[in-house]
Amino acid sequence: MDARRLCGTWARASVALLCIVAIVLIANVSLILPLPQKPPCHGKPEPGPRNSTPEQRDPEMDDLKQLLRWPNPPSTSSFDFESSTSPAATSYRLLGGTCNFTVGDTLHLAVQARDHHGRDKRHGGDYFRFKVYSEKLRAGVFGSVLDHDNGSYTASVVLPWPGEAHVDVKLVHSSEAVHIMSRLRDSVPNKIFFTGYFEKEGARGKATECNAVPLFLAKGGTCEYRDAATGHAWFCAMPTTLPCDSLRFHSDGGRRKVLTNQEERLFSNTISKVTIGGDPSQIEVLPSPSPRDLEASLGPCVPGHPVPSPSGYYLNEEWVSLACRARPFPAPQDLAKCLRRKRLYLFGDSTIRQWFEHISTHVPDMQLIDIGSTHLGPLIAANVGAAKTFVLYRTHGPPFLTAKRPFAALHYAANEIDGLVGGKDTVVGISVWAHFTGFPVSLYIARMRGIRAAVVRLLKRAPGTLVVFKSANTSYHSVYQSDWLALQLDRVMRRLMAGLPVVILDAWEMTAAHRYPDNLHPDPVIIHSEIKLLLAYVCPR
Repeated sequence: MDARRLCGTWARASVALLCIVAIVLIANVSLILPLPQKPPCHGKPEPGPRNSTPEQRDPEMDDLKQLLRWPNPPSTSSFDFESSTSPAATSYRLLGGTCNFTVGDTLHLAVQARDHHGRDKRHGGDYFRFKVYSEKLRAGVFGSVLDHDNGSYTASVVLPWPGEAHVDVKLVHSSEAVHIMSRLRDSVPNKIFFTGYFEKEGARGKATECNAVPLFLAKGGTCEYRDAATGHAWFCAMPTTLPCDSLRFHSDGGRRKVLTNQEERLFSNTISKVTIGGDPSQIEVLPSPSPRDLEASLGPCVPGHPVPSPSGYYLNEEWVSLACRARPFPAPQDLAKCLRRKRLYLFGDSTIRQWFEHISTHVPDMQLIDIGSTHLGPLIAANVGAAKTFVLYRTHGPPFLTAKRPFAALHYAANEIDGLVGGKDTVVGISVWAHFTGFPVSLYIARMRGIRAAVVRLLKRAPGTLVVFKSANTSYHSVYQSDWLALQLDRVMRRLMAGLPVVILDAWEMTAAHRYPDNLHPDPVIIHSEIKLLLAYVCPR
């Protein structure tokens, strides 16, 4: 083959090879070019009001429904107040046959529920709470109650201090009251309602009903406000003369009457949250002959550890944690030293706003920075000196019970968390529960799934961030806002956050164990204990 023919053959082969390479590159261009970015998704969005597609099976929802199961009265029973559980007729007695106790022993009581005729109840479902406490020693510890589903219950508590201890068993709600709350929670989701205020320049303002569920089916139409990132939605009846985008203010609207006169008797102060009688009403606890240092066996306060029960106890007004080896922080300057160069972001309801208020007033050299915002936030406090501590509070998105306030101030917590840089000097506190007790649990689950997804993203981009969920605390006993309803939501929160490297701060036991009466906004001495436990995780050493 001469040189000319050889060159021609080589040229044709080179062209063919180049064509093949070009085809391969074109076919695989998707491997080279970046994919379009989608906006963040905060868990599973809430379905729209006209979503008629069948729901897929949700194993996590099935698990949560099982978690929240509660014994119901027999389906054959009809409402009769005299047959409901009576705190005056219900009583407890000591199990074990001895009144000699030492520190570390467990006190067991048998509780028998009875109706207003004094007859033993034959089914479970009553909601009891149990603690022992001492006014003299300023001590208290929370116990557990086991429902045997036959009208009898076993109350148990570990005795952690020497000295006197008063026994307190409360009937929070009869099984009949619990059944009513459970039924109305889902069947009347708009029993708590809100008001939206529409305003536009040159037009007279209008007010309409708003809610998290569009059940009012306004004849003039419904305005839907759906958050693009979370999928969470809010609905208002459409005003007659103003557009939907003129919603400016938001407030609590009121409560619908959902109980009959007979049913209302089950929630009166003489029936709900009443201490029942029994023996013994007081015991004396002796020092243990072989005392154990419980704190010595505890690990440091780090995220991700399960919360034991009891999670701690009060003694001399100090909370002694049984979850971790907590630092004492005896002086205000100790709090300030721990918070040096820390950034705290607190999102949620007024029970975590108490944290902001306590830190801003009790930590030395903290200054409130007035930016003209309402109590919904943002509220800011800082040490502008060498400590450079920064604390911010902002409320969560609707539903939110409040006086008339700017609607724009209600921010979804998941969006706020997504806006944080995070890092080892960042602390995020979250408390979302009090404004959701009157709504279906599914609404709360959707909200907390969105927050969980945002927390996962935060910890992925900034693994050193400390995330703390403040649990619910004891408070009310109405059909709209009740300890039983709050307990159900608290169980959901704990289950959804299980397995994440976060802290669950057990405000439930810290309020239930204290000798002071229940209060939605606990006494400052309880808040101080919560703050010190929080800082034990911020500064474990």
